[in-house]
Amino acid sequence: MFLEAALLRSLRWLTGGLVAAPLLLFIPQPSHESLLAWSTVHTTAVVMLGFATMLDLARYTDEPMFTSITSVSLRRFTTAGSLVALVTGVVALVTLATSAALRFDASLQFLQLLSTLDIAWSVAALYFGVRWLRGERSARLAGGILSLICIWSIWNYLRIVGFTDGGGWVVDGGALLRWVLPFDTMAAVMALTALTVAVRQPTEHRSPQS
Repeated sequence: MFLEAALLRSLRWLTGGLVAAPLLLFIPQPSHESLLAWSTVHTTAVVMLGFATMLDLARYTDEPMFTSITSVSLRRFTTAGSLVALVTGVVALVTLATSAALRFDASLQFLQLLSTLDIAWSVAALYFGVRWLRGERSARLAGGILSLICIWSIWNYLRIVGFTDGGGWVVDGGALLRWVLPFDTMAAVMALTALTVAVRQPTEHRSPQS
């Protein structure tokens, strides 16, 4: 019941993103010189939509979902994982629709999708974990900081490497190892650690509303 309610709420955010996507067709196609700005704005906007979806779904982490799972820790982890999946799904579909509407090169659309998905799941997992451990305000702060760090890493990579003449994504393994992958790894470790520690805490020690 609660998972169905969470799904329906996530569909509201998805619908809003998909309805807004065709409006981007009225924007002139970004020039080569403006691609860095447009790709960063696009990533930021989609991440903000995912963040709003995450905040809206947070209430369901405190509901009795997956009651057939006997392990309390596993049940909590599955609950959080399901909500992370809903947030990530919204972000994925909106990214595909909006990046296509902006007429990005296909390879750049792929990069936008990879970037927003990576940010969405790690931020959501970190947020839910910290929310259980330290409360709502700390969770929002942690999620916001991680979002900014991840967006900055993609912006910095594209600033350094640039784009192809056709507006595509230039794949530079060395630059990825230096400017992107360390931040991706850090985000994943932080998110999984926070969530793993949180689901093992006694229920009475968690303060999601504080």
